[in-house]
Amino acid sequence: MLRIGCFKGWAGFASVDVLAAEWSVLSMELLAACLAARVRLLVDAAGTPRARCAETVKRIGGRAAYVSDGPARARPLAEALTRRMDVVVTGPVEEAAPAAAGIWHYGWRPGRLQELAGAAAAGLVLAESPTPLVVELLRDGTSTISKPDDAPGEVRAEEVRACLTGTFTTPDIVVDLAAVRVSQTGHDRVRLEPPTGRRPPPREQRQMLIIDGAAYEVRV
Repeated sequence: MLRIGCFKGWAGFASVDVLAAEWSVLSMELLAACLAARVRLLVDAAGTPRARCAETVKRIGGRAAYVSDGPARARPLAEALTRRMDVVVTGPVEEAAPAAAGIWHYGWRPGRLQELAGAAAAGLVLAESPTPLVVELLRDGTSTISKPDDAPGEVRAEEVRACLTGTFTTPDIVVDLAAVRVSQTGHDRVRLEPPTGRRPPPREQRQMLIIDGAAYEVRV
């Protein structure tokens, strides 16, 4: 199981493998704690120059990469994690974080349509929640949405379902969100079982991943 967290300024963070956060609320203490615990960070620069964020990470001993411009996309982020980066700096990252983590950790290829659909649905829930959540992501794309101990709010099936309406399209997958099965499995625990997604229309978009001053072109 892979645990992906979302830090939203709460005074603490759960035990996770990957943490999505905004640079403006990411203290140096938390950054150092994540590096020490080997928690990979996907960071939204949020107006701060991305290269500056990466340099800050390097100054405290971490390995950092950044996407030169454009929105957060799963495959460039996964490529950076595969290259053993501790921190990857990009744009708003919560939607893409579960897919990026799954591609990196489980090795999902583009044809893994159910797995990618599940990660996309979980990413939407992360992005739309005003409070910190944790996604427990399985290899088959099934996930459980929970929250850190003592974090504010509740995790309830009806609120999670409200995040999943219409059709969601990413560079990796098209998901009919109404077909995602949502169930309450315990206190502050909601399970998402994804449908098989569809391939998105063909596209030739690429992003530049910058690592130690070198630029790597990654297909989105």
